[in-house]
Amino acid sequence: MSRPNTRPTPFTTRLKRLGQLVLWLLRTMRILRRDFHKADQSERDQAVQRIARELLAIMQVEVKVYGVVAQDMQRSLIAANHSSWLDIFALLAVYPMSFIAKQEIRTWPLIGGLIADAGTVFINRNQRKDTAKINAVIAATLQENGTVAFFPEAKTSDGLGLLPFKAALFQAAITPTRAANSLQ
Repeated sequence: MSRPNTRPTPFTTRLKRLGQLVLWLLRTMRILRRDFHKADQSERDQAVQRIARELLAIMQVEVKVYGVVAQDMQRSLIAANHSSWLDIFALLAVYPMSFIAKQEIRTWPLIGGLIADAGTVFINRNQRKDTAKINAVIAATLQENGTVAFFPEAKTSDGLGLLPFKAALFQAAITPTRAANSLQ
C-alpha cells in the first residue's frame, strides 16, 4: 500500500491546530471533571462522541466506515489494530466505549487523568495476575450493557499485518459471568 504524496503542513496551520487543541483540551477537562459524572449514561456517551469528533475535526481526520456498524453494540468486546493514538478517537466517534490501556498512561500529565475520568481501565502488563482483575471489570461492564475495546497486539504497528495477540483479555467475553463474579 503506497502512501499519498503529501506536502509538509505549513507552520501557520500547525500553530492554528495547536491553539485549537489547547482549547479542546481545556473544554474536555471541564466536561470530564465537572459535568461528566453528573450525567446519565446516554449523556456521557454523547459527550464522549462529541469530544472525539471535535478532536478529529481539529486534526482534519475523516473517519470512513466500511460495512455496517451495528446500531447497538452494547455488551460487545471490541478488538482492534492500533496504529496511532487517533485510533481511539476514531472508534469513539463511531460508537461510545470504554478502553483498556497500559497503566503507564495513567501517569501521563493531563492526559492520564482525562482518560481515567472518561472510564478507561488500566492494566499492569508486568503483573500476570492483573489480567484476572481486568477480565472481571470487562465482564461486569459487558453485563451492564457496556462496550469495551482493547488492542490485543498491545502496541502500535503500521496496520498492514498482525502482531502476535495478547489473548488473555478475550476470556471476559468467553466466560463473562465467572469473570464478573470474581470482582465480588
